[in-house]
Amino acid sequence: MKLPTTPPVWDLNAQPELKNLADHVGSFIEYWGFKSVQGKLWFYLFVSQEPLSSIDLAQILEVSPALITQSVQVLLDFKVILPAEKGRNGMLRFRANPHVSEAIAGVLSTREFKLLETIEKATSRASKSSRKRRPPQGIRLDPKKLEQIGHWTSLAKLMLGTGIQTLKTSDTPFGSL
Repeated sequence: MKLPTTPPVWDLNAQPELKNLADHVGSFIEYWGFKSVQGKLWFYLFVSQEPLSSIDLAQILEVSPALITQSVQVLLDFKVILPAEKGRNGMLRFRANPHVSEAIAGVLSTREFKLLETIEKATSRASKSSRKRRPPQGIRLDPKKLEQIGHWTSLAKLMLGTGIQTLKTSDTPFGSL
């Protein structure tokens, strides 16, 4: 699908440093479990003085509108970006959530914290099972090490929970820019 021939929001060829920074943000976000394009999309919404439409974002990122639509939906689900007022042409626009700490806390609560809960439950089931059953021939299970995994998981969950709560209630520079 060919994009409309409206002038681009930003000429990134004239600002290679901005594109380079967006690429680095995209790489970081990708490392965190999102797609690189989602990190770049968030970056441009965050640094833009006004909300941007899907078409604006597709032009900036030089990707298909379909990819932007998918990326926008994921970021909306995690409240990393928010819908904004419609533009002059009636097209929905988006902005970055100005409360970055709230967005980070939401992602950590939704994904990492739930993953730790799953590990904690699986560790408990494995520990109970190992006490009831005899291990297969040749495998010697160390129950103290299995218990240690449970303790580490509980500690990680406590630390993550404390971090999430701090992010949700903090007036740090991340709170509202």
